[in-house]
Amino acid sequence: MSNKQGQSRTQWPTVPISRVAWINPPAVLPPADFDDRAVPLFEMAAIDEYSGTLCEPKFVPLGTCRSGKTKFQNGDILFAKITPCVENGKSAIVAGVDGDLAFGSSEFYVLRPSRVVLPEFLFYYLRQKKVIEAAVASFTGTSGRQRVPRSFWDELEIPLPLLPVQERIVQILQKADELRRKRKQALELADKILPALFLEMFGDPIANPRNWPTYPLGKCALIKRGLSKRPSPQGNIPIVRIKNLTLEGLDLSWSEFVEATDEEVERGRLADGDIIFSPLNGSLNHLAKSDIFYAQNGKTWVLDSNLCAFRANKEVVRPLFLATWLSLPQVLEYFRTRLAVRTSGGQWLLKNSTLSAIPVPIPPLSQQDFFVQQAEQYLRCRAGMRTGLEDAEKVFSSILSRAFTGELTAEWEEANAEWIAEQQALYERLPRLVLLALIAEKVRRIGRWATEVLVTAVMKYAFLLQMEGNLQRRLYHFVPYHYGPFAKEVYADLRNLQEEGLIRVDGDADENKTRITLTDLAKVDEALTVLPVELKEDIETIINSYGDLDHNALLKMVYEKYPAYTTKSRVRWSDRGGRKRKEHE
Repeated sequence: MSNKQGQSRTQWPTVPISRVAWINPPAVLPPADFDDRAVPLFEMAAIDEYSGTLCEPKFVPLGTCRSGKTKFQNGDILFAKITPCVENGKSAIVAGVDGDLAFGSSEFYVLRPSRVVLPEFLFYYLRQKKVIEAAVASFTGTSGRQRVPRSFWDELEIPLPLLPVQERIVQILQKADELRRKRKQALELADKILPALFLEMFGDPIANPRNWPTYPLGKCALIKRGLSKRPSPQGNIPIVRIKNLTLEGLDLSWSEFVEATDEEVERGRLADGDIIFSPLNGSLNHLAKSDIFYAQNGKTWVLDSNLCAFRANKEVVRPLFLATWLSLPQVLEYFRTRLAVRTSGGQWLLKNSTLSAIPVPIPPLSQQDFFVQQAEQYLRCRAGMRTGLEDAEKVFSSILSRAFTGELTAEWEEANAEWIAEQQALYERLPRLVLLALIAEKVRRIGRWATEVLVTAVMKYAFLLQMEGNLQRRLYHFVPYHYGPFAKEVYADLRNLQEEGLIRVDGDADENKTRITLTDLAKVDEALTVLPVELKEDIETIINSYGDLDHNALLKMVYEKYPAYTTKSRVRWSDRGGRKRKEHE
């Protein structure tokens, strides 16, 4: 599935995602000795699809995750492969995982960005509606278990501007994303006001500590059932279906139509103030959802048979009081954990007879009216906040749709072309400058110009910087080797530094014997002036923390903190005595 951006104003190249990111990269796991160690496990439910972030994981023994789970690390991107998680936008960028090793559902794809693409840039690209639609269109497999095939990543192409342009786009998207997130958080906080007001005025809705008189729900309201009708292109009447009753409330911004006779319309017609309720659902977390129906400009709506409506007896209870009672967390928990039954088809059900008999505490109408007055003020305020959130989401969607065509940054790129080229050159040179800065900081700490630094130490410092610093992207791909974490690209960058006359490398292919010496400190200082201040601070922190450790102590510390990288090591330490021992090669 080609996805070239033919209308791009900047003519960015486009490449398949599989060329700029490793798809399900092989995992580096600790030895079997660590199988009892607790590790974070993120199942599909741990992804917040709205923000693309990971919620708190479960912690399980490492040994239970060696097979049947995906493995990932900080900076990786998770993308759901199975329906309906794909349609729901289940994707996340991994961050803040202690030890840089986590596990997750086998239904995740893991994408690990290479040096040419920022993780956040790739993440936002995958969050686009058109990418999700393309993933759905690629599904293979049987109904209900359809999945995105591995070949999708060979076919989906991503535009690839220079890294400074990627950074600019990410910054713009993050600001727009932060605005909509903050508005959503404000709305979520506001949603706690009405339940708090109810509890303050009337007490616990189930325990009824104030001994309000109770009435069966069937006496408080007429329970209306909906029509068993399938949507039809020839439909003449809009129908409220279970899809309209979301976790956010009743969404009537879209509708499906059914064919119904006048008699059927009259039987299923909704009245202003009816409380739409979900007595049947495949998910327990969606059972008993409810919201008030308000007439839409005089338009007649009917109700689907998978829903019911409570038409309040206003001589007993006010509709908004009853609707609030039905939506309280304590009431929902009562419905879902004590009253719901499982049908033979696997659905959760609240029977009509059960609903009719539920006791509802009924305060005097005067107190209900005071509550309704306060609640209506709150609901007007909430409606304004909801509109603000919808506006923020529209802005974010608009920016997201323009971000990858070149339109969003075209003028900025033109005005800053020289700076962008300089920054790109810096980013391409950054890994070897980081190595040079680590060596120079180590030499300064010792205080002797001619100090030789082992390649083993440089390798570990670079690894620790990547694991514990604030780098936006991974500079090296570390794997387990003879002395723990090893990246062969380090040797290529050291050769380049030697060719530039900044260092001298002495030794052979064994990193434990290869030594590095700075050749011209003034020239080194000049080369390092372009390093960002925050990166210099990170490098100083790494050397301050670990630069005084001798060779064996440094290896031991890295092995203990990151045991996944010890599996091919020639050196191990006993867990008990801390003594070094050689392995048989």
